[in-house]
Amino acid sequence: MVRSYKIFILVTLIFIFMFNINCAAQGQTTAFENLLHKKFETYKVGYIRGVGFLYEDIPNHKSGYGYEYMEFLSNYAHCKFEYVEAESWDDLISKLRKGEIDLAPDMPGDYKKITGVKIRRTDHVVGRYPMELVAKELKPKMKLGTTPFFHDIPTFPDIAAEDGFTYELINFPRIVDMHRAYHEGKIDGYIDALIDTPNAKDVNAFFDRQSYRLMMLDNRQELFDRINLAMEQLLLYQPNIRDRLNAQYFLTHGFPLTLSRSEKKYLEEKKVLKAGIFLQHQPYAYHDEYGNLVGVMPEILLKMSEDLNIEIEIVDTESLQDAKDKIANGELDFVADSVCDYSWAEKFNIMPTKPYMNLQYVPVTRKDFEINPYKPMKIACVKELHITKHYIEQHFPPDKRVYADTIEQALEMVNAGLADVVYVQRNSAHSLIEKVGTYMLEVKSASIYSEPRSLGIYSKSDPHLWLILNKEIGHLDPDWIANLVNMNQQTSTPISLKWAIYHHPLRMFGVLAVLIGAIAAFFLYRARMRQRHFELVEHMAYTDLRYDLPNVRWLEREVPPVVERLKSNEPNMKIFIVVFSMVSSAAATETQGHRLIDKQFKTMAENISHESPVIMTAAGIDIDHLICFCKSESVEKFIEWVKAVIESNKYMSTVGEDTKIVLHTRAGIAPYELNIPVQQSVDRALIACHQIDHDNVKVFDEKLEETLTMNHTIEGRMEQALADGEFKAWYQPKYDIRTREIVGAEALVRWISPELGFMPPGKFIPLFERNGFVIQVDYHLLEVTCKLQRERLDAGKEVVPISVNQSRLHMTEEGYLDKIKRIVDTYKLPAGTIELEVTETMFGDFDAKSGQSNAEYIINKLHEMGFSVSVDDFGSGYSSFMMLGSLPMDVMKIDRSLLTGADKSPRLREILQNVINLGNSLKMRVLCEGIETEEEEKLLLELGCYYGQGFLNAKPMPMDEFVAFLEKRNAEVRSLDH
Repeated sequence: MVRSYKIFILVTLIFIFMFNINCAAQGQTTAFENLLHKKFETYKVGYIRGVGFLYEDIPNHKSGYGYEYMEFLSNYAHCKFEYVEAESWDDLISKLRKGEIDLAPDMPGDYKKITGVKIRRTDHVVGRYPMELVAKELKPKMKLGTTPFFHDIPTFPDIAAEDGFTYELINFPRIVDMHRAYHEGKIDGYIDALIDTPNAKDVNAFFDRQSYRLMMLDNRQELFDRINLAMEQLLLYQPNIRDRLNAQYFLTHGFPLTLSRSEKKYLEEKKVLKAGIFLQHQPYAYHDEYGNLVGVMPEILLKMSEDLNIEIEIVDTESLQDAKDKIANGELDFVADSVCDYSWAEKFNIMPTKPYMNLQYVPVTRKDFEINPYKPMKIACVKELHITKHYIEQHFPPDKRVYADTIEQALEMVNAGLADVVYVQRNSAHSLIEKVGTYMLEVKSASIYSEPRSLGIYSKSDPHLWLILNKEIGHLDPDWIANLVNMNQQTSTPISLKWAIYHHPLRMFGVLAVLIGAIAAFFLYRARMRQRHFELVEHMAYTDLRYDLPNVRWLEREVPPVVERLKSNEPNMKIFIVVFSMVSSAAATETQGHRLIDKQFKTMAENISHESPVIMTAAGIDIDHLICFCKSESVEKFIEWVKAVIESNKYMSTVGEDTKIVLHTRAGIAPYELNIPVQQSVDRALIACHQIDHDNVKVFDEKLEETLTMNHTIEGRMEQALADGEFKAWYQPKYDIRTREIVGAEALVRWISPELGFMPPGKFIPLFERNGFVIQVDYHLLEVTCKLQRERLDAGKEVVPISVNQSRLHMTEEGYLDKIKRIVDTYKLPAGTIELEVTETMFGDFDAKSGQSNAEYIINKLHEMGFSVSVDDFGSGYSSFMMLGSLPMDVMKIDRSLLTGADKSPRLREILQNVINLGNSLKMRVLCEGIETEEEEKLLLELGCYYGQGFLNAKPMPMDEFVAFLEKRNAEVRSLDH
């Protein structure tokens, strides 16, 4: 009976309890439903600028922790919120007191300190945040800013004691004033809410986690009930809203790293931390092509090493068991990728920190296998892995589990059909399939298991290490870690040859056949192209492209066998070489263009090639030089024939045939014997041609032999002379005619030989032009000049542009621009420091479209390297005007031939005036060379040419003399200006 009575009482109490709960729930639901039927209201919410409650990240777009919370809340409160900005805490309380706002967050102040009005707060918290100590450095005595209504900071005195400083708190009515005082150095630091601090790098500690609620006047009972009930509903249906907003707005890129004095001391004494890595595969940790360990984990450890200012050494672990043994032996301080599971980690003698990333596991199956939740399947797994213990063994019976030693072995089991599925980390799946070569497998998209990863500290380590690494994880930017994973992972299975053959054998056979055919066709094409290229190279090697005639190299190959046959048939016949040189006036060539002259040259070559004395003809190295190998019974008869040829080619007809221009054709003759090289005989004829005084024909003799001997001596000595530094750079200054200030110089080469004495360039440069050695001399002169400019710049001395001549042979030189670029890279001179002087002959067939394109390309490349370019001897050649029209030249250097006589001849003066005007109109610096009298200077100034060069100002001089002359002259000029 008693027992029945007790049971009755117990049942009754349970019934009453359940009834009360049900009534309470119904009452709450009814209250909320009643709220939704109330009048829709608008309430004004106050906030303080700069505390993170509300801000505009872009114009007219509101954001912020408090703003987003209030907008969610408005739907539950069946109202609308308007936001009113306050300048300070006092201003916010004033607006609340006056009724200008209805609600206000009590952040950053303590509502209990408000006087003159009674305040009440909501039951629920809007947000929580710690406080921060911001200071550039911790001093023994600190002046710290704060706001007068901050909540108590009970643990801050302990922090001050730990870090060894005392402090004085200075109140600021506005947070913005406190921040300004800090930046102006009026205070040593400040205490603020750790939300999104503008001085994150200066944060030394954070402490005393605070919370804030919504507050209103005590007499607003209806508003209090409405907001309180809405907050209850918000937290009921969005229980994680505060965590989500914290992650979105409060220090989303990681907390500042703040270490206590004892933690810093621990790191200083520790010096090296040793870390192991479990996940030895892409993207977490893997070896690159150079054998370096790379991936997410090494990058994270490197970042930690930099943040904590301590070396972190990665210790190799051959397997999971090896890592476990090293931890147990104390060989590792921590592992970089421990599972955040205390029970699991305890078996490895480690303590996990808080997680820094989650690993998602996905199924990997054969391509022909479909996962069916209602159909049993075998799963391959690794026994010691966390997922095996905590997921697989909980969901699959023992007979459906196949164990492997490694995840790679598990993949091979599925590929071989020994199991149906294996669970692999999503980011590693594709790289593991490629590594193992299990190309019949595919990765499913749905995740089945998530595993948090943290740092695992050896359980017997100093407790400071666990605290330090937890702080460092909080400091790491989650987005940075996510990007690391994305950059290192392999998102799809690579299509390798093995994969393609395995999946598509017939297609690959067809592809292979096509590939072999393509390779065969390619090599056949290459063979044909090689033959054509060889023929083209041979043609270019033995042909003068300007005149489309054989050149001297062709003569060297063809003449000896031809002469040998001729001598065998006609033993008494004499063989001669004659060089014809065609010269016309500069005015004629400028007006008519070089095409007519070239046409006349080729016509002459064609005509005389059919005459009986001529064996063969070729173009010379120099422009307008025609070389003929001829036969004759005597030298006298041969001279008569040569004079007749000159007479018959005395004139050049113009386009309309109305005007005839005189051609000053000269000829040099030299005998030829089989025991004399062809080039030597050509040189003899050239020497004879160059030595002509009054007559137009000259034969090489003993006197000229001395000149040739000298040329051979020069050629035999020139390379060693260059190596011994016998070629010296002399400099002739360029000056401003108006002020006589030195504005530049021209580099000129002089050969000072112990054996040959002092030699001016006219004695060896023409020979170097013919044998090609001028190229090396040009580079030597350019290098010496660049070195001079570099040394003066480094010494802080004045530098003026110096011009260096460039031979026409550079245009046919292979790799000319590359060699110039190497000089530029060596000396790294400012643009315009070096000027390159060129003549129209440098670009060969400039009238041709291809010639213009080549010249324009070269000039533009030289400009890109920092050179300015001048056209030298303007007015002495035939294509100067064409060059100005097509090429972006910087300087016009007028030849002395236009200056001579211009002061006496009105026509010459008019020509010179127009040339100067042309240069100025093209925005070129116009300079006249060869100035020898003051009258010439005066004339140039009258015509608008302000820059000159010549003996009147200064002759060419050695480098040291030029430097002294430059400094002295410009110092004198500038002293006069002042």
